Amino acid sequence: MEAEELKKYEKAGKITAQVKRYAEGLIKDKAMLLDIAKAIEKKIFELGGRPAFPVNISINDIAAHYTPRYNDTSTLKTGDLVKIDFGVHIDGYPADIAFSASVGKNEENEKLIAASRSALDAAMTAVKPKAKVSDIGAKIDAAAKKAGFQVIRNLSGHGVKKYDLHAEPSIPNFDNGDDTKLEEDTLIAIEPFITSGQ
Repeated sequence: MEAEELKKYEKAGKITAQVKRYAEGLIKDKAMLLDIAKAIEKKIFELGGRPAFPVNISINDIAAHYTPRYNDTSTLKTGDLVKIDFGVHIDGYPADIAFSASVGKNEENEKLIAASRSALDAAMTAVKPKAKVSDIGAKIDAAAKKAGFQVIRNLSGHGVKKYDLHAEPSIPNFDNGDDTKLEEDTLIAIEPFITSGQ
């Protein structure tokens, strides 16, 4: 990877981290999803980035990819489990980030969030050149099961490239038998999707 490319990826990553901290403060009872999405996108622009895709705000049993429309009046309520997913790009070089939060204290939500964090941490230990993507998935699955949860098998992480946020390789959340190996300088988004349900 060229040094200039790496700088752009790193800048996008730093902006996503700043926006994540900002977005965590927007998760409140009665907050409108559309207002949250607009605030996140505004912050991305203020920090010198551009949105890589529309902000996703998924609640409870909606695992991912819900984006409020222009006339959406949906609001958060105490007890909701909220998943915020957004991306930032610098000249087409993207960073992708997601996090889960509980609206108010909720023991089940907190357990699920902690399990997801543990699964991400476990997956990170397997990431190195020549690692099989199925080994990363196995780590995620094992951490979820250890915490008493299970993974959602038809959602996965992915590679990240310039102007291609969902590039190869696919990063599974379980051992799917995929022998694809990570190449040096491959950027990936690891996305543990964990559930307490079916």
